Amino acid sequence: MLILGISTSTARVGCAIGGHEGILGAVHSSRGKRHAETLTPAIEFLCRQTRVELADIGAIAVDLGPGLFTGLRVGVAAGKALAHARRLPMIGVTSLDLLAFALRHSSRRIVCAIDAGRGEIFHASYRQSPGGVQRLTDPTVGTATDLAVEIAALDEELLVVGDGA
Repeated sequence: MLILGISTSTARVGCAIGGHEGILGAVHSSRGKRHAETLTPAIEFLCRQTRVELADIGAIAVDLGPGLFTGLRVGVAAGKALAHARRLPMIGVTSLDLLAFALRHSSRRIVCAIDAGRGEIFHASYRQSPGGVQRLTDPTVGTATDLAVEIAALDEELLVVGDGA
């Protein structure tokens, strides 16, 4: 089964098509907060480049945040519209879980953070578990200094990752 993934929680818009073989293709665009203008053409381009028709998609996965409120609304609305039109299941995944999953093979504790604006960040910590990662803390908003103090108190080897946007 092929899955169309949509991520719009940061200033970057992204979409990908993948399945049990891995990711067939991905498109990312950093055009500021122009999610509504960027997402649909990105999905169309991705389908052309991967030679995958929307009829071949078996599910839609959507980034649920935390992140930019308007961007999240665009991604969820587009995902819901596609899922409804094609009668497909829609799966919601948090932004921080998506970041952590990419590091699922690390034996270190993983701390993921994304920009929340106004000098704050959203963050959560994870550990490796069979088939992926397990979230150890709920997504939290705070300053980078707060996170640094929390990390220092853990007294263990960590892998820290951000969204890069």
